[in-house]
Amino acid sequence: MKIKSILINELGENLLEQSFDKILIRGDFIIVTNEGKSGVYSLNDYSKIVDCKWDTISIQTEGIIVSRNKKFGFYSYDGICILDCVWDKIKVTGEGFIVVKDKFVGFYGFNGEVIFECIYSKIESYRTAIFAYKDRKRVIHRLDNN
Repeated sequence: MKIKSILINELGENLLEQSFDKILIRGDFIIVTNEGKSGVYSLNDYSKIVDCKWDTISIQTEGIIVSRNKKFGFYSYDGICILDCVWDKIKVTGEGFIVVKDKFVGFYGFNGEVIFECIYSKIESYRTAIFAYKDRKRVIHRLDNN
């Protein structure tokens, strides 16, 4: 027999409208798991942010890193997919995302805008600029920090 969990209020109402194998509260978020797959709800209004279909979930300052089949993606706290789940690795920086795919790296802004395509051997992210390296050449993208 498997025991399911629900999140109820003082009136006995199921706030998430379904049951889960596991429910964890982390800060302003509710991480749920069913049959080994995880999703995220908002603790503020109990709305679903990310469907319960991911192998792993990592709550970051800027949003949510998800993974499935050893590939990673990124969602905003509004549930908007910023980066599709196609990356071998995603590193969140103060300026955006360093992404890795097939041993090449690229850089995306927080809105999903491509700053550097994923064709470089190395990316460095700093407060004032992003540096991309390929074939002994360095390309600079200056950041406008008003």
